Amino acid sequence: SRLQNSPVMNSRLKFFTVFNDWGDSHTLIKISNDFRYLKQFTGSFERTSEIMIIGSPLVNFGLISKEVFLNVLTSLEKIFADHELVYIRHRTEPKEFPGNFKCISINKPVGLYFLDNKILPPIVATFFSTAGINLHRIFGSQLQVINLRITDDLITNPQYASLLKILSGYYRSQENEYFRTMDISIS
Repeated sequence: SRLQNSPVMNSRLKFFTVFNDWGDSHTLIKISNDFRYLKQFTGSFERTSEIMIIGSPLVNFGLISKEVFLNVLTSLEKIFADHELVYIRHRTEPKEFPGNFKCISINKPVGLYFLDNKILPPIVATFFSTAGINLHRIFGSQLQVINLRITDDLITNPQYASLLKILSGYYRSQENEYFRTMDISIS
């Protein structure tokens, strides 16, 4: 194939990553990002009371049904009843948002959106987006990141269930006071 004959196959690849324990050091050159540059801009922000939920194309990928997704959103409204919820739509999600709370679209990484707008919510919830890891590394104890784990009984595609278990294990290994996992089920 073309790829086997390409010079890329016979060279070491360079990856810019936040995951230091990822990849084979013989074939990859990893340039680790510790967000040192961005951290210098995290000083003075308007603290918002809104809880931001980072979207994910769960329905698009067939991970869960649209009905389950709506029920998950309803569960989040109950869990965070004391706060206004803002859903940050993933770039691959449809424009129409089925939830009952505010939905925004952004054209940059979430961390840069917060930095550019000088806002910082108390909590960012994510469906295992790597943005959660990045936000935790940029803002540290200034921001609580909650990884929303959808319980196995709600997942419609078994292929994704095993992937989510791997992601869940990784996220749980990184947990601390400001970075944690919450199981989401439908009641």
